[in-house]
Amino acid sequence: MLQIVQDIVLLLILFITVLMLLTFLTNLFFSRVPYVPSGRASLRNLFQKFPFRKGELVYDLGCGDGRFLIQVEKKFGLRGIGYEVAPLPYLIAVLYRFFSRS
Repeated sequence: MLQIVQDIVLLLILFITVLMLLTFLTNLFFSRVPYVPSGRASLRNLFQKFPFRKGELVYDLGCGDGRFLIQVEKKFGLRGIGYEVAPLPYLIAVLYRFFSRS
């Protein structure tokens, strides 16, 4: 039984690694923009510099994993719409948003 669990974990690691490699290659050859997640300090600076008001609509082109939009929705009560072409950051954004709602 333990061997089956180990095999499943290894297959998941392999799948995620292949997905990350495909995302990297897709970004490199098609969009030429790497995936770089926003740090907490960067988000804090954005929130301090821009006067967000409740009820506004925020667009994020190349939203990556959606951190900015989720934080804007939580902190300021805004509606956020993000666009992402890379599959792995998009998948991360969907999962992050799903788990951040609870």
